[in-house]
This record gives sequence, C-alpha cells and structure tokens, in this order.
Amino acid sequence: MDFRAVARKYRQYALVLQACMMICLAGYAAYRCFKIGYALHSPPVDVTTERWTNLGEWAVCTSADVLEAGLGLHDTWDGHENLSPEGIVPTTRSREEAATRISKGVLTVAGEEQSCAFIDMTNFADLVMPGKFSLCSATSGYGGYLLAKTGGEWKVMDDAGAHGYYGLRLTSFKHGSDWGYSSELKTFFFTSRKWYQFANQADLSKLCSMKELGSSERKWRTAHVIVVEDPLVTITMEQGALLQFFDLLVSLGGYISISTVVFGVIFVKQYPKSDVVSTMEARTLVGCEEKGNPPGRAARSATLETRTQNAAENGTMRHMQQHRQQLPEFPPGIVPASVGSRQTE
Repeated sequence: MDFRAVARKYRQYALVLQACMMICLAGYAAYRCFKIGYALHSPPVDVTTERWTNLGEWAVCTSADVLEAGLGLHDTWDGHENLSPEGIVPTTRSREEAATRISKGVLTVAGEEQSCAFIDMTNFADLVMPGKFSLCSATSGYGGYLLAKTGGEWKVMDDAGAHGYYGLRLTSFKHGSDWGYSSELKTFFFTSRKWYQFANQADLSKLCSMKELGSSERKWRTAHVIVVEDPLVTITMEQGALLQFFDLLVSLGGYISISTVVFGVIFVKQYPKSDVVSTMEARTLVGCEEKGNPPGRAARSATLETRTQNAAENGTMRHMQQHRQQLPEFPPGIVPASVGSRQTE
C-alpha cells in the first residue's frame, strides 16, 4: 500500500485514503495503549467455559477416628435422592475408584487436629454433567465435618453428623491470571444444602463402595449425595499487560491487512496483463527458482539493447550533420581546420 505507485492523475486521492487509514490506525493504537495503562490495577477478564473434569478433593474428618470411607458414582439423576437414600446404588466402577482414590490422614480443623478420610475426585474426564456422586463415611465418634479443597485451601462445606443423610448442590468456577509469560489458575468449590434426613434406620453404606480404614465395635455412618446441576464450569482469567500488548499487535496486523486489501480494490494495477507483471507474479515450487531472466527474455533484452545503441548512434550522426549544415561559409582559399588536417594526412 503506497500512494506513490498510483498514477499521477489519481495520486492525491490515494494519498488522502492512505493518510486516513494511518490516522485511524494510530488513533486505535493510542487508545488501546491508554486503556492498557489505565487498567494495570484492574485488568480485563476473559471468560470461557469448559466441561466438568474435576469434582474436587474431599475429606471427612472427626475428632475420634475414621473407620471407613467410600464413594459412589451414579449414572442417573432423577431426583429420587431428594426423597430417600433407599434404592440409590452406585455403579460397578465405584469399587475400582474407591480402592485408589481414598486414603487416610490428619488435618487441622478449627484449631484441632482431626482424623480424616481423603477422597480424590479429580481427573474424571469422562463424566457427563448434570449428575451426582456420593461420599460416605463411618467414624467411631458421633459427629464430624465434610471439607473440600477450594482455592488451594481446605474449607468446611457441611456437617457430617451420625446417621445424617445430606444432599448438597455443588457449584464450581476457576479464576486466575495470565501474564503472557506465565499463568496461574485456581479452582473454587461451593456447596449449598438441599436436604437433610436423620436416617438411623437406613444402611447409608449402600450408597457408596466402601474402603476400610480402621476397626471399632461401633460405627456412626454418614452419607452426602452431591448434585451437580450446571453442565459447564466458568473460567475467568485476568489479562496481564504483556498479553494485552500481544493482542494489540495482532489486531493492528489485521487492520493493516484489511487496509491493504481496501487500497488494492480501489486502486488497481494499471497494466495488469503486461509482460512485466506476468513475469513478476510467476511462481514455482520452492527450490526450483532460476537465476536471470526467463527463457526468451535474454534475447529480447539483447535486441532491445542493440536497438537502443543504434538509435543513439543515429541520433549522434544526425546531430553532427545538422551541426555541419549550420557552419558559416569560409571565403575562397580558407579551408576549415578539420578538412585541412585531413588533407595534410
């Protein structure tokens, strides 16, 4: 895009068009730079969504001892869990997952060290939501807590009382920052209680595939059915200044490309079918380039050069003849110096 390549008759119009495009480009770049600098302490946020692949890390803790823990994966979500724990059966896959995803440890809850069963529900790429899953436990004490790791920290989500049948609604979102050269992303989980029943007559262990972690004469059982109603997880990423400048460069490149196309549509090639244009735009496979002029071009160039030299010589001869005709006539007996020198020779 260069207005100087346009024919002189329309060059001023091309200059005006190119100047307007460049002024708009400079104005847009200045505006974006100002916005980036102004938003350093409150950067813009990019919002996307993704499918559920991470159901979180959970823990059932008690001041006594955790004797059993289990998890249950369910194929159906028909609302039956709102009424009664009876008839809710986990899939056969739950037994395999319980064997590898449940472990025992210790956490400090409310300033006290408690025995906990950890259930790792991350990396479930094949789960389809909305849906539900269940977490079960058996402790030697009467009460406890259900915790989840949210934002990298363990938080209490609900009670885990003896013979308690809890229904929770689970929501999640991810939030982080992207600086262009590195990024950080944290996952947050929130629960809200949908129902609670004191189910001392029900066998709550049937909701899950259980794993034994200890032994005791008496066990107090608890079950949590966790329902996921949202099919997608929202992701918010704060955009750093460097990443915003990268986006600005990309947008400027797109603007320049569009401006070049518009300029080329308005001001077309003056001789699009000439030999020079066809030669300049001829293409071949990479590595098959040839040096010099195309076949037949060298002979034409030599002929053109010979014609140019002949024309120059003819012009010189005509100039000399015209010069001789313009010389004044000498008196009788006086010979011009050039003629006299040739006669002497």
